[in-house]
Amino acid sequence: VLGLSGLLGAGKTEILESLFGISALEKVEGMLALDGRDIRFSQAYQSVEAGFAMVTEDRKRDGLLLEHSLEANFLLPNLRDLPEYPFYNVARARKAAIAYCSTYDVRYKSVNQLAGTLSGGNQQKIIIGKWLLRKPKIFLLDEPTRGIDTAAKADIYKLVRAATENGLTVIIASAEIDELMLLCDRILVLCAGRITGTVMRREFSNDLLCRLAADHL
Repeated sequence: VLGLSGLLGAGKTEILESLFGISALEKVEGMLALDGRDIRFSQAYQSVEAGFAMVTEDRKRDGLLLEHSLEANFLLPNLRDLPEYPFYNVARARKAAIAYCSTYDVRYKSVNQLAGTLSGGNQQKIIIGKWLLRKPKIFLLDEPTRGIDTAAKADIYKLVRAATENGLTVIIASAEIDELMLLCDRILVLCAGRITGTVMRREFSNDLLCRLAADHL
């Protein structure tokens, strides 16, 4: 797990968006290599096909179809994995959605329930779960526990750990230093769009990360 740390406006989100091919910046420089091959994405679908997945900072705006069911939110990115695809077997699809809710510990009343009626933590579990179902190679997480309660945070930490144990590489941007120190093996600290330090797990400390984020050594 690689962490991106820094103050508000440091550039954490911009790095993730650039990696995923959805950057609003007019010019993005640098090189991206995956499996020893140089790649560059200009559209999100290209990065998804290459094995990237991203949980955005604003789950309500970018992560969910709030006026659609849990079933739809889980299954839309994963329709090709359903039995009988390209046909939609309603009974089997519903059974799959119920199984996914159980796997990712989503608390719900019905898979027909609108995603917008769930708590923030359960919404975030759906977003993370629907991407994990695609078995990505690189998982980009932007503030994955913002605005959710402590219990839901613990559940999401478990999902991240389980994913990395199965070989997934995670890049997580977070303003919460304690969260990064808990989850990450290495942290890149940013200040005003520049990397001011790379900190390995054995060196983690609040003081060091705060000083690097303010660019004071």
